[in-house]
Amino acid sequence: MLRYIEKTTADNVTNRDIDTIHHLVKKVKSRKEVGINYMKSWELERIYREEGREEGRQEGREEVIQALITTCQEFHASKDETISRLREKFAISDDAAREYVEEYWE
Repeated sequence: MLRYIEKTTADNVTNRDIDTIHHLVKKVKSRKEVGINYMKSWELERIYREEGREEGRQEGREEVIQALITTCQEFHASKDETISRLREKFAISDDAAREYVEEYWE
């Protein structure tokens, strides 16, 4: 059964129960609307996973930026020094670095 699940082909049908499943699978696969809907759901799932990863990366990056700004403050770095460090560490523009400092500077 495991071989059939891994590779759904007639070659992996080893008993009557798997043969019954195989015929049902073939019947479903042959229906055009099922194939289209399956591909749509597969594509949507892929998109959702990518969006989730991107959101996670962005949230993690913001936390690190905030921590760097807090650390710079604790070591009495100026806002300009902090902006410079942000630009260097995160390869961001001067404007973006300034916005982060304004947002997170306490």
